[in-house]
Amino acid sequence: MVIVQRWEPTTSPEFPSLIPFWIKVQGVPVHLWTEETIKTVGRNIGVYEDAEISSLNFRMRVHINGRLPLITSSIVEYPNGDEVVAKLVYENLERHCSKCFRLDHELQDCLQAKAEKKERLKETERYEETHLRTDSSPRPREREAQHVPRPATDRDRRTIPENSRHFGNGRDNIFGFDVKDPVKSMNAAFAPAIASKIPWVAILGNHDQESTLTRQELMKHIVKLPNTLSRVNPPEAAHYIDGFGNYNLQIRGAAESSLQNKSVLNLYFLDSGDYSSVPYMEGYDWVKTSQQFWFDRTSKRLQRVYNAEPNPQQGTAPGLAYFHIPLPEFWSFDSKNATKGVRQEGTYSASTNSGFFTTLVARGDVKSVFVGHDHVNDFCGKLKGLNLCYGGGFGYHAYGKAGWERRARVVVAELNKKRGDVKTIRTWKRLDDQHLSVIDAQVLWTSSVNGSVAPRL
Repeated sequence: MVIVQRWEPTTSPEFPSLIPFWIKVQGVPVHLWTEETIKTVGRNIGVYEDAEISSLNFRMRVHINGRLPLITSSIVEYPNGDEVVAKLVYENLERHCSKCFRLDHELQDCLQAKAEKKERLKETERYEETHLRTDSSPRPREREAQHVPRPATDRDRRTIPENSRHFGNGRDNIFGFDVKDPVKSMNAAFAPAIASKIPWVAILGNHDQESTLTRQELMKHIVKLPNTLSRVNPPEAAHYIDGFGNYNLQIRGAAESSLQNKSVLNLYFLDSGDYSSVPYMEGYDWVKTSQQFWFDRTSKRLQRVYNAEPNPQQGTAPGLAYFHIPLPEFWSFDSKNATKGVRQEGTYSASTNSGFFTTLVARGDVKSVFVGHDHVNDFCGKLKGLNLCYGGGFGYHAYGKAGWERRARVVVAELNKKRGDVKTIRTWKRLDDQHLSVIDAQVLWTSSVNGSVAPRL
């Protein structure tokens, strides 16, 4: 007897779009067992219908979109602003994938699980090749207990010129798969930035969602932390954009200059995702078309404002882009042809080229891209006028290389004191050694007399 089993990689049109579930809400203190609380949780995950609240039960009936992954936790906020993570338990839940929590397949057929397993094997091989064979330093948890690196930006802030804008770029700090309390871990990871009392931002890597919170829930927590300028997504694009943590920041001109009320430097932050969910396209994720569309529209809008009254300027203000997973174009460089830094492992980008590099070059305002992901690469290379830079591995909870100090990239935009616009954009790296040594200082961009030139709208 031959049994042929067929699994459809996409959800059948006949598959129901809304499925009613009774869902138990666990982990919420009894004094928050209110109809308002359960309605908020229910409306965050689907179409809320009813609730059952008693001394024994705190459950709700919600119609869930059957074409999307099930949401298994939700953040509930106390009246004083504190938060608790509620666990959502779906009653009578039978066939589903325990990895991606979709209802249209089971674990053995999950493309995401297969991709993650394959990439974990690759990452283990990379770790063993670059770290385990020769590294006699303490294990990550022991190293963290001995010494928590001070932000590399502390010393740099004391030495850069007054009319400058200073950006630290720490990358690849922690893995999420062995984290039991992601909120507590995030608070600890961001504590030095919060303690510095200066504005800071964050984007997600590919491991952050591997604990108990989704990428959306992670960003929703981050944006509530003190002094952060991070955003979940731009309001005008929230209904169509992929990922969580896509946003733009505008840096104003020097104080008391003619450009003090115009953006002279635009920062773009994008969510490059985690692993591909597209059938037959295994490996890492990428910046999607919807995100590129948002970037293109935002860049053009900022140029119109830059060129408009009052005090119209020529061309575009320069920009910098930050995301985690590198573009395939990073493969264009090695230790020999990079402007600064080294390549010590491959570029583990997506298996497809989304065209984002072409989009960036076509717009012309972004001068440098900064990524992480490949921990022991720290080079910058210039391709078609665009600097492609690795941040360098920073955290001790992620793999590194024996004898190769953890490092953080620093980026400084120096402003013209009189005109107020950006004069130069420079970068260097701080090593986590005894002296917080500076290496690989370089100029990424210098303004011309007539300003930066960009393509016509």
